[in-house]
Amino acid sequence: KMLERYELLTMKEAADLIRYSYSWLVLHCGDADFPRRYHVFDNRTKYLKKDDFLEYCELHDIELIRKPW
Repeated sequence: KMLERYELLTMKEAADLIRYSYSWLVLHCGDADFPRRYHVFDNRTKYLKKDDFLEYCELHDIELIRKPW
């Protein structure tokens, strides 16, 4: 099944949901438990599955400042 756009986040969209900055998020995207990033709609932008990112935030007590929907 092809992933729908509403199920995905760009790194910028993910950073906009949390209290930390985009550069903080980029630093942590190499962590072993960071959600996998996918090329879905084009070969330039990497997307995270929204559910995987929210689970990562919950696991690491990362506060959401914006609702993801």
